[in-house]
Order: sequence, then C-alpha cells, then structure tokens
Amino acid sequence: MTTPQVLVPSNFMANDDKSLEFVIQKYGNDKDARVTLFHTYTPVPEIEVRNNPIMERMSGNLSYLKQFQKAREEELHRAKDKLVTGGFAGSQVNFIFTPLKNDIATDIINLVREKKFNAVVMNRNPSKIARFFVRSVSKKVSDGLRSTADVYILN
Repeated sequence: MTTPQVLVPSNFMANDDKSLEFVIQKYGNDKDARVTLFHTYTPVPEIEVRNNPIMERMSGNLSYLKQFQKAREEELHRAKDKLVTGGFAGSQVNFIFTPLKNDIATDIINLVREKKFNAVVMNRNPSKIARFFVRSVSKKVSDGLRSTADVYILN
C-alpha cells in the first residue's frame, strides 16, 4: 500500500472545513499520511510612488491587499492546527502558499504531478456563481488527474 500524499486546495470558503473533516476521517489515523494545504494567489504588484498623489493612494490599496494575503496565509496555519487537533502530527502537515502561475486548476494539476500527490480533496461552494466557477476548476482537476491521483470533490 502506498503512503497517502494528500493535497488539499483551499479557497477560504465555508466549505473548506468539510475538506479538513474528510481528510481527518479518512487519513487521521494513518501515521504515514502526509497532507499539504495549498492556496495560490495573485501577487500584489510593486509600484514606484515618487511623490505622485495618485500613486500614493494606489499604494494604500496595495497595502490593504498585502495585509489580506497575510491574513490568508494565517488561515492556512489555522487549518493546519485543525488537522493537528484532529489527530495528525505536526510533521505530517504542511502548506504551500504561492503566487498563481497559470490558472488555479493547472497549478493544482502541475503540483500533483511534480510532488507526486496521490489524492486531492476539494470542495464545491454553495452559491450558484461560485459553484459555476469551482465546478469548472474541480472538473478540470479531476479530468487532468484521471489516471494520476484520486480526486475527492465534496459538496
């Protein structure tokens, strides 16, 4: 039997807790299991202000976005803590918080192939608009990893 290497993409929605609970129930008693929480974000651009009032205002908005990203990274730490509380050792759980390279689905597929994950646990979100976009991401991921990894999509 192969060692479970589980990737859990997070978009910080209410249903992310379902993914964590699923991972705890399915893999929490396996001392060899490794879980990686994953989030990709659009990087905040660096701008040169140079005493330009318009650019200074924009700089304030960019500062807010950087704080928002920092808060997201802290949420990944809290998700790791939930997994540890659920039975995983701290050494079994890590996270990747990285800038978007392609699109979300492609980044997930590439990461699974590169790091040799054998399971992906994703969720769908309850709102109709979010469900439309997430479904396309989950469909792309499940189609792209059909013969590579097990993909669990939770409602």
